[in-house]
Amino acid sequence: MAESKTRAIVKLQVARRLGPRHRWLVGSLVAGGASQLALVIGGVLVARSLGATDRGYFALLLIVPHILSEVGNLGLPLAATYFIAKAPAHATRIARSLVFPATVQTLAGVGIQAVALAFLVRDDPARVKVAAAVSLGIIPGLQALQYGLAVLQGQHRFRPFNVLRVLPSAAYSAGVLAV
Repeated sequence: MAESKTRAIVKLQVARRLGPRHRWLVGSLVAGGASQLALVIGGVLVARSLGATDRGYFALLLIVPHILSEVGNLGLPLAATYFIAKAPAHATRIARSLVFPATVQTLAGVGIQAVALAFLVRDDPARVKVAAAVSLGIIPGLQALQYGLAVLQGQHRFRPFNVLRVLPSAAYSAGVLAV
């Protein structure tokens, strides 16, 4: 009992020594590490179960939407973070002003992805074509994640920001473990 009280006191003292910025840094480092660990676990399991050929298909079906999402968002999530942090009272208005461009970016990205994947997998087995069709849902998810993270970071809401950063990787790894 006395030992647990001592630990609690030590943790409290350490937390007091760390200023808010240091706590944000520690939270960010923990979130980044947890996300990477989850990806390593999921990646190893998927690589072992898919084999060389299907791993290549899997990589292709993931990299195309990720590239299109990053290029297609035109830096708007980063700009949103900046402007929300600069004018927190206008966060709602700024977020609402991004709905239309984000929707256009998402629809354009999915359209380009559909055309690119139709070309890239046209001679591949049916299972790869089905997986390509399923992968069309990646860009909307990525865009929602990027804009959501941008708003949270701009509002300095780092705890939910870090949880949301880790959630996709952790959910992916948990899903892979379950399968």
